[in-house]
Amino acid sequence: MQFVYRLALARGCSVATLLRDTSASEMAHWKAYSCLSPFGEERADFRNAMLMAQIASMFGPKKGRRPKVSDFLPKFAAKKRKQTPEEMWAILTAVTKATGGTIN
Repeated sequence: MQFVYRLALARGCSVATLLRDTSASEMAHWKAYSCLSPFGEERADFRNAMLMAQIASMFGPKKGRRPKVSDFLPKFAAKKRKQTPEEMWAILTAVTKATGGTIN
């Protein structure tokens, strides 16, 4: 769901509007695009991390491990856990209803 919120923010619409107006196929294409070319704050965080890694390499110790970009990326999500079947069903139900579908 985090991706859906990011996409809605980038497109300047609400999540409900995004889910109503975007097909599953288009959503999959947006997801694939974001993997190739991140957008929004994720891209800004990556650019900043690249800059910080370069600065740390220039002014840090000359011997030993060199800083990596990943050292400077924010880590928002704690430990990921598996969704329960009930949680999966709730998400599918919400998306189906938001896109005008019916549940049998």
